[in-house]
Amino acid sequence: MKYRMIVSMACVFLFTASLFGCAGLPATTGGTTIPPVTPLTPVAKKTTVSERYGENIFYKNFSDITQKLIPGQLIEVPVDLAEYFIARSPKVADLKRFEKEFWEEAGELGYTKQELQTADAPEVIMAIVETVASRITYFNVDGDKNFKARYGKDLLQMDTYFHLKLGDCDKYRDITIALYGIIKNSFDVVKKRNPNLTNVYLSVEKLGGIIRNHAWVTIVILREDSLIISQIDPTFYDSTDVLEAENGYHIILDQNAFRAYFYQGLGDKNIENFSLSYRIFKKVYAGMTNKKIMDELLRGASFGAVRLAYYYPQEAIAEISWINEQYQAKNFRRYLDTLLYRSYKIYSRAGYKQTAEMYKKTLLKEFPKSFWVGQIKIDEKKDEKK
Repeated sequence: MKYRMIVSMACVFLFTASLFGCAGLPATTGGTTIPPVTPLTPVAKKTTVSERYGENIFYKNFSDITQKLIPGQLIEVPVDLAEYFIARSPKVADLKRFEKEFWEEAGELGYTKQELQTADAPEVIMAIVETVASRITYFNVDGDKNFKARYGKDLLQMDTYFHLKLGDCDKYRDITIALYGIIKNSFDVVKKRNPNLTNVYLSVEKLGGIIRNHAWVTIVILREDSLIISQIDPTFYDSTDVLEAENGYHIILDQNAFRAYFYQGLGDKNIENFSLSYRIFKKVYAGMTNKKIMDELLRGASFGAVRLAYYYPQEAIAEISWINEQYQAKNFRRYLDTLLYRSYKIYSRAGYKQTAEMYKKTLLKEFPKSFWVGQIKIDEKKDEKK
């Protein structure tokens, strides 16, 4: 628990207030993008995840995943999921150095190219996690003044952190994702891609995970009639040897609530993803009796409402209104400052300045020391520059 707190505090530096959790996106300036979806399957009809799978999304603990769960024949990647993978693909500055240093480190642990280019998918992922944990020492690279003075204030590419052997939670995550992409696309030894990695993709935690000031990895397995996801935490593994995501911290498995978070994370401009997310949130909430989880569900739903407001502000008002009603009915307090801030943002976005101001004043009055009060000041400075 102590280590978890340290990780979360470090990630606050990159927590872009109202919208994106810890380092939600990898660095995007320059460098080589590691392809996450290879090959991009020709799709006769551009189907989306919701159209193909609906709620047929299931969670498996990583330790329960076997190669038998993974289809051998290539499954088309739904268009919105493919776009999500591509948009969040890590970039590297020096691919050759990255590969060289990875194989050297992996070799010290007893792994070879031949083995990993023919191994089962869970074995490949585990080998990568162990190699990353062996090489990287946890360090707050985003907040340490001396580090930034030496290497610059901007985010470095993932291979640079790997080279320096230092990183915080999103670096553990993105390095793991990047290395998986390298192995998945490698022809070096066996002169063909590892067929066991077909239909298995690694991405960020928001595909099913709770919004935290922390970063970890989502594993996505495409099947013909269902989607399987699993989540692992390379950062915690380095400190505690516990790789599995924890129910209640990383993900909510109760009543398959993670499905709502999955579609919320997938979101983007597709209103159907948000709509399905809220239908699941409301269905799960109605059947939930655990107040702690109910509280967490409402906070999660409010995050989606803020994102929705960027594209569909009027629809976002309907969602945040329902969330606030439930919060008041249960007299919850834990995330009230968060809901007040997000309500302020949504109503501002929709053009209801008077209502937005009401939420803002309530936040300032009831929670003067809240993180979100500081965020309001940042927002106001940005508005002044426009």
